[in-house]
Amino acid sequence: MVGLAGEPQTSFAPVTARAAETLNRKLSLIGQTARLLADLIDTERSQRMEPAIVVLIVGEIALTLFQMSQGWAHWRRRISRRRNRPRSRSAAWACR
Repeated sequence: MVGLAGEPQTSFAPVTARAAETLNRKLSLIGQTARLLADLIDTERSQRMEPAIVVLIVGEIALTLFQMSQGWAHWRRRISRRRNRPRSRSAAWACR
C-alpha cells in the first residue's frame, strides 16, 4: 500500500491496540501489587497493636481487682469499727 506522497503506508491500529492491552495488563499488575502491599502494611500494624491492647486490658483488670480489694478492706474496717464502738452515750452506759 502506498500513501498520498508515495511513501509506504503502515498500519498503526494493531500496534496501538497491542500496546494498550499491554499497558492495561501492566497497570492491573501494578494495582494488584499496591493492594497487596497495603494489606501487608495493615496486617503488620494490626499485629503490633494486638499485644498492646492485651496488655492494656490485663492492666485494667489488675487495677480494678486492686481497687476492689482496697475498697472491700476499707468497708470491712468501717464495719468492724462500727460494731465495736457504741453509737451514743446511753448505749455506752447500757453496755457496762
